[in-house]
This record gives sequence, structure tokens and C-alpha cells, in this order.
Amino acid sequence: MYRKRLKVNNLLNIYVNYGISLYDKGESVIILPKNIALIAINYYLELGIIILGGDIYEKVDDKNFNHTYDNWYYEGNSSAESIIKARGYLQSFNNKNVYVSFVVRLCKP
Repeated sequence: MYRKRLKVNNLLNIYVNYGISLYDKGESVIILPKNIALIAINYYLELGIIILGGDIYEKVDDKNFNHTYDNWYYEGNSSAESIIKARGYLQSFNNKNVYVSFVVRLCKP
């Protein structure tokens, strides 16, 4: 149980320290830089969280991000498969100004 709490704390720390809220821009999402999102994905896997999909954003300047309308989705029930799909999709972007929002759900016990 302690290890699970530690993983949850680590995932939350990623969002607290690197996440950018787009709420003031009219979107109820928190985006992460691609390189940090790839780290967060590992915690999703360890916690058994399924990534249902995500949206890609591009950093315009220090305060502005544009939705690129690139996205992916996953309809299965396997956390591992969803992680493989998400990781592969994110790694296809070479631009350093790429940010991502995730849509997730817990695996059914």
C-alpha cells in the first residue's frame, strides 16, 4: 500500500511541478511537456490506470498554447496496451514545444 501511495504522490508531483492549466483559456485540462508526459505515463502503468487518449498542444510563447488538433484514443481495457499506444504516439512528435493532455480511467478490479 505504501508503494502505491508513493507512486500516486509522484504522479501528483509531476502535475503540480510541470503541469500547466488551460482553465483560464476556457479548457478544463492540465497539459504536460512531452518529455515529462512520457515520465508520467510510467506512473499510470504502475498504478493500473488506462490512458483513453489525449490531445496535443503546441507552445506559442510563455503563456499561450495552441491546440494542434492531433489526438489519439484507446478503446480497450488494458493499461499496458494503452501505455504502448500513448507512448508510441507521443514519440512520433519531434517538436520540443509539444504538450499533451491525457484522458484516463482506472482499470476495473
